[in-house]
Amino acid sequence: MEFNIEKIVENVIYILGNLSLGLIGSFIFWYISFVLTGTDIVFCKYIEKSINKNDHYKGKYRYRIKLFNKGKRDLIDVAYVVRLRIRNKGFTEILRLQLGPGSSPVISGLRTRFKSKGKIGKSSAMKINFTDVNYITFENAFFPDSIRKKAIDRTLAIEDVLSEYKDNYQIIVYVTGNDAITGTRKMFSKTYTNENVRFGEFKRFKISEEEAEFTNPEIRDYQNKALDFVEEDTSSI
Repeated sequence: MEFNIEKIVENVIYILGNLSLGLIGSFIFWYISFVLTGTDIVFCKYIEKSINKNDHYKGKYRYRIKLFNKGKRDLIDVAYVVRLRIRNKGFTEILRLQLGPGSSPVISGLRTRFKSKGKIGKSSAMKINFTDVNYITFENAFFPDSIRKKAIDRTLAIEDVLSEYKDNYQIIVYVTGNDAITGTRKMFSKTYTNENVRFGEFKRFKISEEEAEFTNPEIRDYQNKALDFVEEDTSSI
């Protein structure tokens, strides 16, 4: 049986060429669908510490986080988890905190917000609060008496714990959700320390031109600043 070497080589090159084109095409499709036009959650680099004006929340101060979706597509079926990790007397205690109003199950992308002409907000700040389970945890003998007493009385506030442990705590925020088009489940997270807690207030949430890939002038005009934060003078507090 005779073999035509030239024909075999030609067939191999043909197969490898088609395989390469298929792989390149699949990569381009994946990049456009999942990366270039997908969802991308951005967290503000600070946790807001401001005067508490609501009697519903305990303590002199309120603590809020803020985030937004700088991707073009919506993130849906969103779940939020906030954990407080404390290093205390040689052990680490991890508590799950409560996230207050503003934790929407949908985080709108740039396209949805632009089409709504301002009717859909870019994001909203979310307050961090203790739960009843947290109070029970802080009643443990491992914690200082000042913390335990307030936990028992249910007067313990976020600032009491953060002030007690200062550089020995982390606040970790997890956001998970599905891409509205592909259904891909995604997770985003941000870790905050004492250095990230600033006294001040978030500005109105807007999107910067640098954080978007739209080229339409009308959309560029619609976008301004993002994740702004105003620090305030604390000398009088």
